[in-house]
Amino acid sequence: MERNEKFMAVSEAEKIRKAEEIYYRRNGIKPENKEKKRKSFLGGFIKNLFMIAIIIGIIYVYENKAYFTSDTFKNDVKAVLNTEINLKEFWNKITNNNQKQKENEEVQTVLKEEVKETPQPVKEESTSTYIMPLNGILTSNFGYRTSDNPNVEGNHTGIDIAGNVGDKIVASSYGKVVEVSGEGGYGNHLKIANGEMITLYAHCNQIYVDEGDVVTQGQEIAEVGLTGNTTGPHLHFEIRKNDEYLNPLEYVEQN
Repeated sequence: MERNEKFMAVSEAEKIRKAEEIYYRRNGIKPENKEKKRKSFLGGFIKNLFMIAIIIGIIYVYENKAYFTSDTFKNDVKAVLNTEINLKEFWNKITNNNQKQKENEEVQTVLKEEVKETPQPVKEESTSTYIMPLNGILTSNFGYRTSDNPNVEGNHTGIDIAGNVGDKIVASSYGKVVEVSGEGGYGNHLKIANGEMITLYAHCNQIYVDEGDVVTQGQEIAEVGLTGNTTGPHLHFEIRKNDEYLNPLEYVEQN
């Protein structure tokens, strides 16, 4: 009973292997490795195919020996070689064109990014005429002047217009605010640039604009004050061209 159970526990593959061993022993046959036989068969098959191909090629060349020994064959070979060369040249052209196109696209992308990142300059209108920045009495002209006050300069670089503290000062011309400061004898003052021309407004009480702002002609920009070197509330107004002081009355439109 135990012997039968051991026999039943053996796998089918093991049973087949043992049966083949018994068969080989009884018939005097030497067993061979199946995998080795399979590889040997495939190798022999491929070798035979290769030999058959060689034989067919030899027969074909022999039957067409007139062609293979003629100038026509030589010309055909040259044509094939030239075709291969032309194909290589064509491929090189394609790859070079693709590379150039890629480089051009990269350049265009960089240029577009630079245009986006580059700040656009503010358009500056050329205002040929200026308006009075304050409605008031002209108390001091441009040029040399005499005064008993040591704080008053002999060479006056602008004009003084009297007013009350808090009176509105307007921009004499269109432009961009390039300076807002409270330092020096000008007190609270600002400068507006219009091309190569600059207007200056000094001794202000309060300034309404900031540096970098673009203002229009007639826009309120500040208030009359007493800041800096001054003997009373007034606006000191200058017009400059390339750091040269000009007489504002020669440029201001007279009403």
